[in-house]
Amino acid sequence: MKTAAKIIHDTVLLFARSLLQQIIQVPVFILTAKVLGPEGLGLLRLLGIVPMLSKYGSIDFASVILREVAENTDPEGRIKPTVARNVAYTVNILWGAGLTTAVLAWSFVTEGGSEMAWGLRIGAVCLMLSTISRLMQVNCSLERNFSAIAKAGMADVLVSATFTIASIWMLGVLSPLLAAMLACMFQLYWLSTRVGLGLRPALDGAEVRRQAVIAFPMALGTMVSGAQTWGERVLVGALWGMAGLGYFSFLMTVVSIACLLLNNLSQAGSTHVYHRFGNREGPVAAGRLIDAPTLSLACLTPLLAAMAVFWVAPLVEHFMPDFARVVPLLPLMAAVLMLSPLTNFYGGALNSTRFNAQTANLVVGLASLGVFAAGCWMAAELGAGVEGAMAARIVALVLSNLATIVIAARFLHPGWRQTAFKLIEFHLPGVVACGLIVALNALGDDLWLRVAGMPMLFVVLYSPVLVYWEKRTALIREFFLPRIRLAVGRMAGRG
Repeated sequence: MKTAAKIIHDTVLLFARSLLQQIIQVPVFILTAKVLGPEGLGLLRLLGIVPMLSKYGSIDFASVILREVAENTDPEGRIKPTVARNVAYTVNILWGAGLTTAVLAWSFVTEGGSEMAWGLRIGAVCLMLSTISRLMQVNCSLERNFSAIAKAGMADVLVSATFTIASIWMLGVLSPLLAAMLACMFQLYWLSTRVGLGLRPALDGAEVRRQAVIAFPMALGTMVSGAQTWGERVLVGALWGMAGLGYFSFLMTVVSIACLLLNNLSQAGSTHVYHRFGNREGPVAAGRLIDAPTLSLACLTPLLAAMAVFWVAPLVEHFMPDFARVVPLLPLMAAVLMLSPLTNFYGGALNSTRFNAQTANLVVGLASLGVFAAGCWMAAELGAGVEGAMAARIVALVLSNLATIVIAARFLHPGWRQTAFKLIEFHLPGVVACGLIVALNALGDDLWLRVAGMPMLFVVLYSPVLVYWEKRTALIREFFLPRIRLAVGRMAGRG
């Protein structure tokens, strides 16, 4: 239970960080979408591809260091000055500089107008700053110093939100991009005073080749994950226009806001997964390390998805009438949200040293992207609107999740019966939740019914799933209740 408790502690810390971030970011996003409209939001999301290259276009040598956390930290958990880390960070920075140069060059030849050109230039600066910042955050992850990551994230959000609110009416699409650039600068400065980069540039040929063998499949997997986002935006924009991309981006932004909260479980837990599976020997204990967190995601994500459906609809209808077309698509958005984080831990396990199955993750990602592209093309040919893109995303996610769990089964769940049980156990809560959402949506459009009545009814009707989750994981009984009692006891003692 010690590892599980550590994962939960780190998760709670990062969850609190993300919750505070979303409290700030959600109103800013609503304001941005309202001011820019569907077409402006579509253009913003298209330009937003550039800063994302720091994560999804990275050559990913730094992930090798995170994967080999046991070799790059001492027994007390402090970073060791290793050649491997210096080489990985040097290669990452050089790669980031190359991408930045390419984007800057593209900005001078693009025919998308001055707004597009300046957006690309601002994005290029963000790309370079984010590349260095992510390496400092890897240092934090190596030392499992998630408090520093949480504080850096909060600083980033505060700076970005303040600038956007002050300038969105004057600068339009460029306002959020400039805000992101200033936030990157501040975050980089803050992390440099806390953890630093600790880099001695090095390009040892043998070490580069060793890491490349590991990094390229992982990098390709990350790039495929990014390509799914980029492909979604480019494909939807090409098939349904910039306004269609704006509607699609609105729905996917709601998904990403919720997933940022949920992915903190993976961010803290993946480091523990890599540490536990950091060698090729010893027992494979999947229960508390992988299965319990995955079941928690499967059972708790539908709560967020349902609240998003019930609360976003009246928000759009009363404050953002330009986006009214997304309201009928909210149940599809809920399905995407429930499926998106489901196999985070299984994917992390496949990338670990023990299983070394990065190529399998890559193939699954490429197949998922192909399914989405084919689904969008078919939907457009049949005359469907943006709902076709949402349906294609759901089909791609279902097939991707099934494939990831089945591939991991040979390491974690020997026997087809256990694998089949896990597939049903992880997906059935989402099926139940989708049925409840559709049924409750049919009750009417009254404001208070949506804001209060439907959420309460959903929780009551969904409660058997929550009871099952607690019986299977015992997280409330074994982790949260003892700490609540301890806190209450301390407060009573002070009184």
